[in-house]
Amino acid sequence: GEMLSLELILKWSSKPSLNMYNAYGPTECAVGVSAIKCHASMPYPQSIGIPFQNLLAYIVDGNDPTILCPLGVPGELCIAGPQVARGYLNLPEKTNEVFVPNPYLPNDQGKMYRTGDLCRWLPDYTIGFMGRIDHQVKLRGFRIELGEIENVLMQHEFVSLCVVILRNDQLVAYLESDSIDVVNELSEYAAKSLTSYMVPSVFVVLDEIPRTTSGKIDRKALVKIPHKETQHDILADGLPSNDVEVELK
Repeated sequence: GEMLSLELILKWSSKPSLNMYNAYGPTECAVGVSAIKCHASMPYPQSIGIPFQNLLAYIVDGNDPTILCPLGVPGELCIAGPQVARGYLNLPEKTNEVFVPNPYLPNDQGKMYRTGDLCRWLPDYTIGFMGRIDHQVKLRGFRIELGEIENVLMQHEFVSLCVVILRNDQLVAYLESDSIDVVNELSEYAAKSLTSYMVPSVFVVLDEIPRTTSGKIDRKALVKIPHKETQHDILADGLPSNDVEVELK
């Protein structure tokens, strides 16, 4: 249930006797939706491949599922086909919210499931997974998809994992990286692909981003990590970290 990291791809692709696949599939779609074989040189580590046979995938405008997003533009991933469930048992309101009529098939031929996942079509026409739409925040009047920021930062060669949160009206990026000095260039790097209000104000390098007992990223634990508005001295009680934080003005 987590985005596949480049670190894991490199770890397992070094074993020639193994095949590693990045698989994707919500429970509401009978689990299996798409997959892609991973390798060390794959250009898009976050790709989840193309839909399996008999399934249809649409990336739509988050506010209007009747509008398709063009190549490269982030939107909500919707799934249609025989694997899609009929709904949630005894939860009609939730069912009607995410299992909606498919506007792309004539004569009301089934429904599609709105996954709530932020995705985009990649240049190789596979699906790029970027995070959850419910991680959208509002900052100074702008709606921001945190997953889009994380996706850009993880393209940097020295960033193996990134989580961005809104904290005290600032975008804070928490990073796993082997290079302490990477924070000095990330602001400029992010600005090449993101509008100015989406570039994090603070970059924090951690030895390891905290996770829950089930292995998922623990965003609540990140919020508890104290950070200063100075160039050094960051320590997290009970959480692994190093002593580097840089606020880029």
